[in-house]
Amino acid sequence: MKHTAYTRWEDGAVRLYVDGERTAPLIYGLSDIPASRSYTPQAQKNIAQFAAAGVDIVQVDTSLHLGWKRGGHFDIQPILREINGAVSASPQAKVIVRLHLNPPYWWVKEHPSECVVYGTAEAIDGGDYVRLIADDLEPHLRVSMASEKWRKQAGRLLKKLCCELCRIPTGDAVIGIQPAYGVYGEWHHFAFHHAPDYSLPALAGFRRFLKEKYGTTAALRKAWNDPAVTLGTADLASPEQRLESHCGNFRDPQQSRSVLDSLKFHQQLVPETIAYFARIIKENWDRSLLVGAFYGYYFNVATPHYSGGHLEIQRLYACEDIDYLAAPHAYMNNRPITGMPLPRGLLESARLHGKLWLTEMDQAPIGSAEQVGGTDDRREESIAIFRRNILDAVLRGAGNWYYDHRLVPGGSIFEKTGWWDHPVWMAEIAGLQRLAARVSEQPYRPQADVAMVYDTEMLYAVPEHPYNRICSEYLLLNGIGHTGATVDYLYLQDLPKADLDRYRCMIFVCTYVMDETIRRFIEERVKSDGRHLVFVSVAGYSDGNTLSLTRASQTVGIGLKTAEAAVKLTVGGNVYSTEAYQQPLFAVADAQATPLGTTETGEVGMAVRRHADHTVWYLPFPLDAAEVFRRVFREAGVHLYSQAGDVAVAGNDLLMLTVTKGGHRRIFLKNGHTAECDLPDNSTTLLDAESGKTVAIV
Repeated sequence: MKHTAYTRWEDGAVRLYVDGERTAPLIYGLSDIPASRSYTPQAQKNIAQFAAAGVDIVQVDTSLHLGWKRGGHFDIQPILREINGAVSASPQAKVIVRLHLNPPYWWVKEHPSECVVYGTAEAIDGGDYVRLIADDLEPHLRVSMASEKWRKQAGRLLKKLCCELCRIPTGDAVIGIQPAYGVYGEWHHFAFHHAPDYSLPALAGFRRFLKEKYGTTAALRKAWNDPAVTLGTADLASPEQRLESHCGNFRDPQQSRSVLDSLKFHQQLVPETIAYFARIIKENWDRSLLVGAFYGYYFNVATPHYSGGHLEIQRLYACEDIDYLAAPHAYMNNRPITGMPLPRGLLESARLHGKLWLTEMDQAPIGSAEQVGGTDDRREESIAIFRRNILDAVLRGAGNWYYDHRLVPGGSIFEKTGWWDHPVWMAEIAGLQRLAARVSEQPYRPQADVAMVYDTEMLYAVPEHPYNRICSEYLLLNGIGHTGATVDYLYLQDLPKADLDRYRCMIFVCTYVMDETIRRFIEERVKSDGRHLVFVSVAGYSDGNTLSLTRASQTVGIGLKTAEAAVKLTVGGNVYSTEAYQQPLFAVADAQATPLGTTETGEVGMAVRRHADHTVWYLPFPLDAAEVFRRVFREAGVHLYSQAGDVAVAGNDLLMLTVTKGGHRRIFLKNGHTAECDLPDNSTTLLDAESGKTVAIV
């Protein structure tokens, strides 16, 4: 049978269809290491176990370079072997191929002018690949994403692969291809800490970018305020220029246009490259299949974002050839049981744009290095973390793949065990599969009445030094996540698509850059209906052309002034610290606002101002303060499911609570009823959101 797959917006969410049937988007994923080849005994066992648990979509990991031969020839056999391995373990397997687009080492050596030139380091020749994606964060020899020669040759081979594969029996099992490149195949610029990319292909691409943007040398000179520059001689900003700021930590757009153009070019190059290969796959397959990519990371991207981040997400949202986006969970303090489920992407924005989001669940059971399935004494805690991570996506109308990745003790890439190769774990996975299948058949009903609003443009606006973490992501997320409220995450640009009626409170997180269109939308549509808005630092300080504190005060709705640098805020007798170091700091200067907190320099850092049809709150920087946000949420009319500091996620008439310190709980349901229950320490419990009764998973 030739399997087919596609996504469709239906019943309020992006649905996965496999062979014409709506299917829960839960997948088993093998990793890139040799020990994870699908035809190895351990992988065969794991694939079969997951199939028995109801998870018959398998992602295999392979690379174009394995079949890339001189003279434009392509040997399909290594990729066929990977697909056949999955099918031999599970005859009903539907296979997604994660396909790395790296050229062979010999090609890299023969085309040195196509390789990345790093701004702060010489390229290292580490020899031929043992593990393809090793050392991607170090300045090794890697081909530039701007290389037209690589792109065209890889594209021709990809076309050959698709045309041949879709016509032979092995290809019948394939339901998706995920092109991969950049750091770990996750579409970050290689070794982005070292200020790439100054290669000749990058420079040529940059000059084409400028020609398209400005049209004439005269327009370029005016924008850059440089009477000598031409479209044919413009250079990429140097590593030193990338770190320049003009108003404290902020770039002045009028003085930084050449830098901003350089950063924009590098960032736009990534989704353009993804879209190029996605189009080849779609055009050369004989039936519907999925095409996706790692992209859309926002949380926990190592600085600097403007070199290694995913700042042009709207371009892939608009790409019809991309069906899904994916990312691992964040690697911050969210991972322990005390943390919260935190995909790296903004899932509500993906849903609003009709893209399926898949979170890579790559968190092994605690103690997996010592014992298959994790240590017995912490298994319940591991299960709680596991449920929390998987159910977060299920309740948000998204999906997951179980990434079976890490090595056995000793670290050999040629040895491996299965993370979940244990009866308790396979029973858990089977239960989650049944639950997700039921949920996928129901209309999606989002429940969040708090929206956290983020922006990518501000990450261009602020140079990020190692000591300067303007947006202290997890401080804020952790505080809000433990209020008992349930929260959506979306991009500033997507506010016009959002269902604003659901949100009683909207939190604007370091949205420094706002053009006039989005500012007007906030004034006319968001600041209404009694809604509460929280602004963390200035909003609208830049409109993309100028910096203005007057404009920021108008955008926030509270008068602001520049203030002395501070990292502590006292509210109600409690002192909160931040990791952010911001210059200038902005404090409140508004007689109509009610002061609520002061910095260590004695200036008003937190305040509230009540307008006729909305209320605004101001904070100078992100902070971990569940008590503060719980007060804001109560005044805003936000629903708090728990008062005990538990993490809550709700959706599809289900409520998930993750508890560190257990005990008796009174759960406040949205229908006005309450439920009484006793929850164990270190547990994740699923409840029916209407009755409050526990929903069994296993």
